[in-house]
Amino acid sequence: MIVDAHEPLMVMATVTQLEELAHSTREKIVNFAKTRFKSPKVEDLGDYIPFLAYFGEIEFCEEHISKCSKEIFNSSLPTQREDTLLGLLEFCRWTRNEISLSLAMSYVNFLFSNYCFKGQIVIPADRYIEHVFNIHRMKTTRNKMLKIGLKFLHSLLRTRASIPRNGIFIELLVDMYDLTRDKKYLFMAEDFASVWLRNKFFQKFGLFPSFRLNPFESKYVVLAKDNAAILNGLTALYATTLKNIYKDSILKWFEAVHARCFDKSVYGRYCFGNEKREQLSLMYAFAVVDALCDAFFVLRESRLLSFAEEIAKFWIDLQSKIGLFPMTEQSHISHQDYTNDFSISLWRLYELTGKNHYLESSERAMEGLFKFHAFNLKVDYQFGGIVDASIIPKYVFLMSKPIILLEEKAIYKNKKIFKLLRDR
Repeated sequence: MIVDAHEPLMVMATVTQLEELAHSTREKIVNFAKTRFKSPKVEDLGDYIPFLAYFGEIEFCEEHISKCSKEIFNSSLPTQREDTLLGLLEFCRWTRNEISLSLAMSYVNFLFSNYCFKGQIVIPADRYIEHVFNIHRMKTTRNKMLKIGLKFLHSLLRTRASIPRNGIFIELLVDMYDLTRDKKYLFMAEDFASVWLRNKFFQKFGLFPSFRLNPFESKYVVLAKDNAAILNGLTALYATTLKNIYKDSILKWFEAVHARCFDKSVYGRYCFGNEKREQLSLMYAFAVVDALCDAFFVLRESRLLSFAEEIAKFWIDLQSKIGLFPMTEQSHISHQDYTNDFSISLWRLYELTGKNHYLESSERAMEGLFKFHAFNLKVDYQFGGIVDASIIPKYVFLMSKPIILLEEKAIYKNKKIFKLLRDR
């Protein structure tokens, strides 16, 4: 193992102290589930069912899956069911529960019967526009008129919305093949991926374009969860099939991101009309670091790991004395979920490089998360004072990941743990 002599910014808690903080937080998470989360959240199953299953709360998980079994098949968009499918598959992986696997198989049949067109998962444009305006709470009179106009325009064009974020289903279909050994799921994943790889924009620029609400505006790309979702799917396909088309496409994407979206760290959004990069944020950084690390683990292409280290260095240099990270370079705020996920990203880098400063930075981030965030959404990243005391249930449960990692001590040595700790 290579050791990198990098001095931490402060003396971190001893492993025993960190484990005590993790144990205390674990108890709070389980108590939160039992006392304040009695009704299932179908679109967030993947954000809590797998972790509570790991903690041994099998009866709780089975009850929630049973209660939401019919709701899974309502008319919600695929983007509102990706975490549902993930939760069902991971519960099956941990418990061999046949009911959750059966529901997952039924949902995939439903998905491809209702949303598949020419090998691609698509959404009627008017429904996608409605979804976007609702989630962003764009309800002013001006926005209502804009929404009506966009719907009318797309109705004339007969548009179907194909969004990169749905690329997560490539990876989830590979998971289904892994659990069932039924090759039809692998073929479905390959068919879905092939549509994106044949995309003219990807072939020219190496990036996957987002769906434009205004079809007359220039193309743009979003790295996470959009492009990263497809990349993770391609990595899963290469690991399973060893087909060079997936490896070559991953490397093509890496070159494009490095050329167009990188300066100190990665920008989350790139607009092709004005060549403008936007949103230098930890939210995009950890997703790209994770994708690069996982791709390196499979491909063993050193440039992928080197790029992940370049991105991580920028944020490690911003880490505060209490272990937290700012949301952006100029921000004074630490976001609960970003810090949580980046602590896992740093451990990935430690495992793959053997450099101790990644482990030290990861553990310090976990300590700051347990001590200062608790369940608070946002705190001052330098001093820990509460900025936003909102409690978002899925972020509470996702704090299980560093707890599990501290218990297991590794991400890549155990396939079940790797699947459990991925951010999707």
